[in-house]
Amino acid sequence: MSEIMHVQRKIYLLPTISILLFASSVLLLVYENVQFEYAFIWMLLSSLDINFDILPKNIVDTPITFFTDLVGAFIFALIAVFLGAIFFNIINSIDFNERKMLSKIKKLKGHVIIAPLNNFAETLQKELKENGVESVIIGENGKEVDALRKKGYLALTGNPKLKEIYEIANIKEARYVISCSENDLDNVIIVVSAKAAKERIKIISRVTTLEDIAKLGSAGAYRMIMPEITTGSDIGEELLKHYQFS
Repeated sequence: MSEIMHVQRKIYLLPTISILLFASSVLLLVYENVQFEYAFIWMLLSSLDINFDILPKNIVDTPITFFTDLVGAFIFALIAVFLGAIFFNIINSIDFNERKMLSKIKKLKGHVIIAPLNNFAETLQKELKENGVESVIIGENGKEVDALRKKGYLALTGNPKLKEIYEIANIKEARYVISCSENDLDNVIIVVSAKAAKERIKIISRVTTLEDIAKLGSAGAYRMIMPEITTGSDIGEELLKHYQFS
């Protein structure tokens, strides 16, 4: 990453070098007794690779004008490299797969949001998809999210403890949020964040200890599931009952 940043710094030095060369060449032409306006226009056209004779005939073929022509050609090359680098960075920064994924998520209605991404979440998402219920998983590990997308599932890279990621997951149109972290405190934060994004969203949460059931209930979870007695598949079956009868 530091190497890429170093290359980018070098690229963004090109405009500075071009301006310095341009200014120096204009001053050289002024030294050659060319009016400043003519000198400026001459170098501008030369830097844009445009041939147009505007200098007095007696100084067109002097060593200085020949040198400034060479500088103008060099500036043109620097500008071309700089603009090409900017264009490449713009294209490279556009993640078309991400845009496609977000477009699909925006169109969802009545879907389930699952957070965070883990084996439990994957099992649940698979169960839901096999029964025609769309779901979106939120995971913090980009590689794991990409792997899930390649299998044809909807997934977002983001922090499941932040309200904003639920808005991106289209929580306004979602029917349920499933909080399935192995850590009860994380589940509490997920519940609070999801409720902040949509107050009336129904949230089912995993819980590992009986003592934390009350905390999750206070946070806003309306149902708790203990992993020792159920699995992602079991939650999927439970959800499907509600989809069929509610």
